[in-house]
Order: sequence, then C-alpha cells, then structure tokens
Amino acid sequence: FDLRSRKPFAGGHELQVRGTLRQNRRAAGFSSPAENEWRNRVYLVTLSRERPADRWHYSLGRITSRAVSGFGQIDGLLASGRLADGLRLGAFAGFAPDPRTSEPSGDQRKAGGFLAWSDADGVDRAWDLVLAAVGEYEGGATSREYLLLDGDLGRDGPLRLHHSAELEVNRDWRYAAAGRRFALSNTVTTVSAQLTR
Repeated sequence: FDLRSRKPFAGGHELQVRGTLRQNRRAAGFSSPAENEWRNRVYLVTLSRERPADRWHYSLGRITSRAVSGFGQIDGLLASGRLADGLRLGAFAGFAPDPRTSEPSGDQRKAGGFLAWSDADGVDRAWDLVLAAVGEYEGGATSREYLLLDGDLGRDGPLRLHHSAELEVNRDWRYAAAGRRFALSNTVTTVSAQLTR
C-alpha cells in the first residue's frame, strides 16, 4: 500500500504511509513443516512540510529524505532551512528500524547534518548535489561514521546522471581495525536515457 494526501492540509502538511502486507502459506516440504505467517512491513509513516516557497522544511515519523536519500530510514525528525535560493542546511536524528522486520529499534541510532545545493529551491529540479555527514551508533558505541556525496544531473530530462559516494571516517576502534582514518567504501554512478515518451 502507498497512501498519500493529494493536497496539503493544515498549513501545508502532507501525510504519506507506505508498506506491505504479506502472508506466507506453505505446504510441508521435505525438511520443514507447514507454515502460515504474516510478514508485514512499514516503510514510511511521514508527516512533512516541504513546500518549495517555505523557508523551513521538516519531516516527522518514519522517514526517508528526498534531500538525503543515502542515509536510509529513521524513526525521528529531519529539518532544514533555506540559506539562499537553491541552498539548504539541515539535520536529522532518530532510531533505525530493523530492515528485515520494520520493528522499531531503541539501540540503533542515526544522526547527521547536510548541505544541499540545487538550481531551484524545490523538489523537482534539473540538478542537485548533497554533502552529508552521517553517524550510526549502537548502544553507546560508534557503529559507522561517513561522509556522503550524492548528486543528480538532469533529473527531469531525457538524460539523467546520478552519482553517489561514501567516505568512511574511522575513529577509535574502527581506526585500530582499519589502520587508516579515511576509506572510500561505496561509489555508484548511473546514467539513464529516455528514448521515447
């Protein structure tokens, strides 16, 4: 299911809910008994205000950000403010839900900040670039800290270029294990073309 308010309400807020309802029914196999179970997932339950003309944007609930898509899901808050036309500064914090079960987590936390540039201050744009600092923590220990560079060129045109890269920042036990402060852990470049309408 994917439900979204068609028009903003109460001061420009939008509500979006997305998930899956899945029931597995299996007859007995060679090595397993019969099985009947539900595996439901909730990907988004988001209350947001992201109108292009607004100085402040924010999202609350189970969110993934259109501005910083690389940080994944959190149960928390993301907010950003416009510094100038096409330039936004923001921060986010929350708990990371279990990716297999969608269950809330009280131990796995994510937090960070980002700077986003675009050719227009809105959701639909010809190009955008985001630089984010992301930290993932479990209990009282650092799980992962990294810098994320994410960019799109020609998002609404017939030719689109997308690039994403993650640079690990190793401190404490991660530095002792890796032996270096920085390491490129992930990079993806995608080119897509629309041949016809």
